[in-house]
Amino acid sequence: MNSVSSSHFSPEQLMSRQHYKCIFKASVLP
Repeated sequence: MNSVSSSHFSPEQLMSRQHYKCIFKASVLP
């Protein structure tokens, strides 16, 4: 992995991924 590629991944994207996980869990839970 290049440093450029790593830097391409902004914290915003990581947060969005976590958000999607939260939504997924919420949708799965009754």
